[in-house]
Amino acid sequence: MRTSQNKLLSLLLTVSALLWINQAQSGDKQSMSVQNSAVTKFQPAMFRENSAHTGIVSGEGITKAPKLLWKYNTGGPVESSLIVSGDIVLAGSFNKQLLALNKDTGELIWSFAVNGLLRSTATVVDGLVYFGADDNKFYAVEINTGKQRWSFNLGEGGQQSSPAVVDGIVYFGAFDHHVYALDAQTGNALWHYKTGGGILSSPNVVEGIVYIGSMDHKIHAIDAKSGKAIWVYETGDNVFSSPAIVNKTLYIGSDDKHIYALNALTGKVIWKVLTQGDVFSSPAIIDNQLIVGSRDGILRSLNAATGSVIWRKNLNGAIFGSAAVTENLIFIGSSDNHLYALSTKTGETQWRYHVEGKVWTSATVVDDRIYFGSHDGYLYAIE
Repeated sequence: MRTSQNKLLSLLLTVSALLWINQAQSGDKQSMSVQNSAVTKFQPAMFRENSAHTGIVSGEGITKAPKLLWKYNTGGPVESSLIVSGDIVLAGSFNKQLLALNKDTGELIWSFAVNGLLRSTATVVDGLVYFGADDNKFYAVEINTGKQRWSFNLGEGGQQSSPAVVDGIVYFGAFDHHVYALDAQTGNALWHYKTGGGILSSPNVVEGIVYIGSMDHKIHAIDAKSGKAIWVYETGDNVFSSPAIVNKTLYIGSDDKHIYALNALTGKVIWKVLTQGDVFSSPAIIDNQLIVGSRDGILRSLNAATGSVIWRKNLNGAIFGSAAVTENLIFIGSSDNHLYALSTKTGETQWRYHVEGKVWTSATVVDDRIYFGSHDGYLYAIE
């Protein structure tokens, strides 16, 4: 009898243990699902819209004269372009903060303080925000909380290059003359590559090659795995512009007043076009049409294959930001205190929106809204 009771008790304990384990595993799966959903609702977002830096946006943007949805006073000039991930807008300012705002209301969700000006446009991948600042550090923070995950110490001069994150590696340049490759989850350095000058240009990573400009007057093509040089092309002045790549052709500007098209595999010149001002702006490309501004205030549309001029548009002030383009419209800011919408085909003005400071940030287009910043210290959402 006692043996039978012992067996029954043992069976009951076994069943209870199995039920407990099943519930615990179910709870773990549910918890993991919640954690994953918290990450996946924040879709990847980056400078120039995509990894090729073409500037092409989905949808039509704003086709008629816009109205203000909200504006937010950052307390300092804004040169960092805004990015949108999930329901959050991210932007840096000269007030030494990375700000996370509700994209619909402009209300502050969190802020992350740094010890220097923040000019770098952030990148979001897998729920982490990557950016650098003029305090000689590069950061990764959690997008839903603003909590720091890690930081990486740089040399003197700060960091303004907007990062690219590809296959778990974050790439960026810094004013200490180096291009860095870090593990995106830990911040551990994988390699660094030395150029001959400070770097403001943002890297473009395509098919295992990192492309970036430098103040050593050169464009560098670097092996993404080893950090070794593949080719180097020298222009006549600083290269602040960031490269765009389509069909194995690299497009970029230089302070020598030229716009260049290079073979992305060899660095050989395909064509170059002389402007009347430094080309700080980064090119946008759509349907064999290259759109790029310069310090002379002229926005140019060029044939991407030949460099021949399709149209020119005077925006009445130096152009430092880069164009966001759709099939029918181009959105770009000017130092004349306006954000413009132009016809992609003709360059004719469709509308312009006035603010109280220069617009050096690139426009961020999400559906029927545009987000941008200004030297007047405000972040704007218009629709």
